Amino acid sequence: MKKEIVPFNFNNFIVSREKICQFLIETRKIELDQFRFIGRMDLINAKTMIILGFNTRDKIKEIKNLKVTDYVYSQVDIKDRRDVFHVFVKTIQNTQIYIKIKLRIRKKGVKEIVCLSFHETDAAELRYPYLSIK
Repeated sequence: MKKEIVPFNFNNFIVSREKICQFLIETRKIELDQFRFIGRMDLINAKTMIILGFNTRDKIKEIKNLKVTDYVYSQVDIKDRRDVFHVFVKTIQNTQIYIKIKLRIRKKGVKEIVCLSFHETDAAELRYPYLSIK
């Protein structure tokens, strides 16, 4: 598996390993009905689901099983600059899947995971900042 360079723009940055670990712990606590799937590339996301033979529960399971070593970078949410999306790339069925998620706190303190992307990555080269850290 080739893991080298991540394409950066002015919104991309790396957060600490500890913050990603805490984010993943919080993600695992979220109930199934508190996952929201939105996206500007609905056709690409849907195509990936068909190729993988996935339903929504399968997608949630993969998100809940993300590891810090799958983390690639973080990005400010351009619609709500108070929020940050975290980008992970995980190999599922021999396909590198790009997953872009954030934790959002709704009214009354209810937490939910918002998934903007869940599709095959188009990045030729990737850098995983915490791949060598166990």
